[in-house]
Amino acid sequence: MEDKPFATWALSNNSAEIRRVKDRIKSLSQQKEIGFVGWKFDGGKVEANTEANRLQIFFEDKPDEATREALKSNGFRWSPKAGAWQRQLTSNAYYAADYVKAIAPLTEEKPTELQRAHIRAQKVDAQEQPEQEAPQDKDTFSIYQIKGGDETRDLRFEPYDRLTATGHRVDPKNYALVYSAELTPGMSLEDIYTRFNIDHPKDFKGHSLSVSDVVVLHQNGQDTAHYVDSFGYKEVPEFFKEQEKALIPDDLETGETIKTPRGTFYVTAMSREQMEAAGYGLHHQSDDGKYLIMGNGTRAFAIFAEQPENYLKAAEQTTEQNYNMIDGQINNTPTVAELEAKVKAGETISLVDLAEAVKADKERGKAAKTEKKPSIRAQLRAEKEQTQKKQAKQKTQDLERS
Repeated sequence: MEDKPFATWALSNNSAEIRRVKDRIKSLSQQKEIGFVGWKFDGGKVEANTEANRLQIFFEDKPDEATREALKSNGFRWSPKAGAWQRQLTSNAYYAADYVKAIAPLTEEKPTELQRAHIRAQKVDAQEQPEQEAPQDKDTFSIYQIKGGDETRDLRFEPYDRLTATGHRVDPKNYALVYSAELTPGMSLEDIYTRFNIDHPKDFKGHSLSVSDVVVLHQNGQDTAHYVDSFGYKEVPEFFKEQEKALIPDDLETGETIKTPRGTFYVTAMSREQMEAAGYGLHHQSDDGKYLIMGNGTRAFAIFAEQPENYLKAAEQTTEQNYNMIDGQINNTPTVAELEAKVKAGETISLVDLAEAVKADKERGKAAKTEKKPSIRAQLRAEKEQTQKKQAKQKTQDLERS
């Protein structure tokens, strides 16, 4: 029988301890928000001990048997350590105190009335206090989750490596802010993950923190974005950048295919570094050593084993060989040759522009190869016009002879 890392009873005890600590934190938070009041009575005093979380009754002398029975029947117990009769510090403790006549306040009010008056006074004080200016740049954390809709369906709950393998990036346009709060000292990303999975704040309306969510930390005036991955977090600085279309092998297909013992593969003009950035790894090499086959688990492409010195020129030549030269038609997308000229002139171009140029050159090549044939109606019309011209010419010749 295989040994378990932890005994079942140990896990159960851990779960019980977690629940106890959570309840304790919740109780202390409520006490801090509400606040409790004590009072004096004939022969002693009552204190609200927030540290011990107890409403404690101190008698100057030992209470009589009737008083002790009244205390016990209303949930109070004697604590030799504290030297007091006590019960848990809650609103119910004040209701219980109402029924113990021996500890009635000297003001002749009920304990519950004292507590209500204390709460009202706290609210009035809070309203009268001048508003304090919030810190100009306090530390915060924000949670972003992917928007609903069919267009983002394939992005939800995707690990980072699988997301990038399909050509996607962590685009803020696909996300909505669902929660933001102060980042308290010592709070870590793991603390945030735990809290938003087992102890959601009441004003949190999103789903439990999951893979594909993004947590943005604002600390010391700096912002960092962290993608919730399958294991831990992945920092994603691109979350703050203007998104460009990710370069994928399909954009730079040359139209060629190569065969290896393992199959037939389309050739792309991307470099090995670009393929690896898109999530592709080396699968195998062609027998002649000219091509590397790069795959991502679902798709594979062939790339040149040795990248030419002039990448733009190689892409242009490959495209022209497959599409019988570019026809020179003018449109809004520059040709690969035009981009090469810009590079030679010292200008900077983006890989997205290059991808669009390669694709546009393909379309120009296809258009040049396809000759538009006239419709049948146009052919009949042209034939009729030709016949009419012949008949008119023949009639003219007959008139001249006569």
